[in-house]
Amino acid sequence: MIIEARGRQMIIEAISVPAKETKFFARTRENNEEVARSFIVVARNGLHKSPFALLEDVSVAPGYREMGIGGSFVDRVIDEARAENCYKLISTVRFDRSNLFAWYAKKGFMPWGIEFRMNLEP
Repeated sequence: MIIEARGRQMIIEAISVPAKETKFFARTRENNEEVARSFIVVARNGLHKSPFALLEDVSVAPGYREMGIGGSFVDRVIDEARAENCYKLISTVRFDRSNLFAWYAKKGFMPWGIEFRMNLEP
């Protein structure tokens, strides 16, 4: 794609950058029901020597909350990010889940900016 900026033509190119995706999940022994999950994506952005990690979709089923499962998941993801030598671990929390802000802060996360999002599916 060619664009023009300030009277100069520039070419926009894309290259594929590999990422490592890992799903963590917990299942009950009785019926193999998935009761919790989270994902971590480890990728490089070209600005740092080390990769970064994104923690996504930490979810614990309602009947299994307040049992330490979510905390165990996040601790495991933090360990994974450290093992991958990541320079940062990013996680997002929706504004309507403000009860989790202090919980993430206890884990060592800090407010850093505002996430901008565009939903692409209807």
